[in-house]
Amino acid sequence: MSAVLSIEATINQHMASITPKPQRVSSRYLHMYLTAAYSELRAISSASGSTKAALTCEDIKRFKVVLPPIDEQQQLLSYVSREFARVADAINRAHRQIELVQEYCTRLVADVVTGKLDVREAAAQLP
Repeated sequence: MSAVLSIEATINQHMASITPKPQRVSSRYLHMYLTAAYSELRAISSASGSTKAALTCEDIKRFKVVLPPIDEQQQLLSYVSREFARVADAINRAHRQIELVQEYCTRLVADVVTGKLDVREAAAQLP
């Protein structure tokens, strides 16, 4: 997993630190890249032959990262952020619609059970 830290931190044998050079790579771009490469990194860690999958510092040194110019990195980040916001908005709208349908279903069942809605005629038409 990858994270961008904005505070000083320590690492141990289960963590690695990458300090990008700001003129070459945006830390947010590197985080996005590593997050997108999660399954590839997991495959590398599982291929180590150990019973406990882990990435070594050597694995990380050998891992290739595509580094477009810094302005293109910023454009990519902006694009991904916009698209992510659109997808997140669509997911939120879908969740809200599901909630409304569930509320409607609950209300409908309650109305039938309490007799507020007469379904005898509709039930008689069923095969």
